[in-house]
Amino acid sequence: RNISVQHLEYILKFEPNAAKEADWNIPEEYPLHKALASELPNPDVVGFLVELYPDAVKGRDDRGHLTIMERLSFLNHLDVFQKICTIEPDLLQQIGPSGSILTRLCVHDINNSPLYPKYDERIYQWVLEQNPSLASVPMPGPLLESRLSHHF
Repeated sequence: RNISVQHLEYILKFEPNAAKEADWNIPEEYPLHKALASELPNPDVVGFLVELYPDAVKGRDDRGHLTIMERLSFLNHLDVFQKICTIEPDLLQQIGPSGSILTRLCVHDINNSPLYPKYDERIYQWVLEQNPSLASVPMPGPLLESRLSHHF
């Protein structure tokens, strides 16, 4: 949670492959996934891990779903978000068990505590520019309309 890029650089001095080692309990989960799992992921740390091991973005579960999709909805930083989606364009196409990336963003944004910032509207806008058809993917209740009405 409170780890910095400097901490990671120090760890990597002694464990050069640490960013590439998957969790032994969850083979498709890498340190990048754990960095994204915090309530407010540090975009510098996430960006550093993406640069260090971009293949972590491409991990899939046994059903073929991108494992980073659920975690990506915690990231509220446009540049790093775009970098991740550029490495794995399927993030903007795939409809997983919890819907599309747009669904995940909306759910996270609506359920988020008032203590945390709302999603940067540029992320919604960018996702919809990349794949406008995501706006027509079924979502629970009026989820998309209620979320996007706050932004547009």
